[in-house]
Amino acid sequence: MLTSMRDMTQPAAVLSWIHTWHYTTSAVIGRLLMEGKDNGDKLAANLLRRMVKQNWLRQVDNDALQGQYVYMLSPDGLEEVLASGAGSRGIDYDLKPASIRHDTLRHDLGVQFIVAHQSNRNAISQVIPESVLRKTRPVGKIPDAVMMLDIAGNQQARVAIEFEREEKAGDRLERFLWNVASDLAEDQYDLYMIYSRIPGIMQNYERAAKGPLRIWKKNPQSKRWEEQGKKTIPPEILARIRFRFLPELSAALSPCL
Repeated sequence: MLTSMRDMTQPAAVLSWIHTWHYTTSAVIGRLLMEGKDNGDKLAANLLRRMVKQNWLRQVDNDALQGQYVYMLSPDGLEEVLASGAGSRGIDYDLKPASIRHDTLRHDLGVQFIVAHQSNRNAISQVIPESVLRKTRPVGKIPDAVMMLDIAGNQQARVAIEFEREEKAGDRLERFLWNVASDLAEDQYDLYMIYSRIPGIMQNYERAAKGPLRIWKKNPQSKRWEEQGKKTIPPEILARIRFRFLPELSAALSPCL
């Protein structure tokens, strides 16, 4: 939950964030708590180091970021976040450093950075990462995260987040866009926000989404994808898809922080 994060002390906000996401970095915490400060990343790194000394966090080395540490909860930190009630629902927190998936670490940190970025611009009452969403939808494509945005009139918007670290093309891109359009048509989400740190990727995606797309169906016998004609995403669905270029993602995933 992010409802009261702005009212929390910085250590409490960090504990709550890590309980939701499993681990984090100083770049993400800098964007979450200290956006707009020239030395925000350095301040965040100092805060995390102090929390390690307090035995609330565990510092974990990794190869993916080449020198930038990731931070997990320690047993004391987990006890603190659960006792305070700041933990997220549906989280069975694994304290073992070996539980971190280093093969997806850069992608997953990109998703964290996007949500932290959004939290500085919108009132987010809840964020659900892919790992929690997968428990209720074990098969099929699901977003990288879902945010509940507080909007006017005490209403909420359910926003799906997708981070495209590498570009999809051809039938992979078409199937991806149809999955997004289908989720929106079924009102699973009110809005779908797709991010990249490379402007050309978002330009290509938006261009493709506006034109006719091939429809693909998997043959149950051969297990191969077969073309089933072409169709255009309806305008009212296309209007609920946002393609966003976020250049700060490059710095957040660099090894030099």
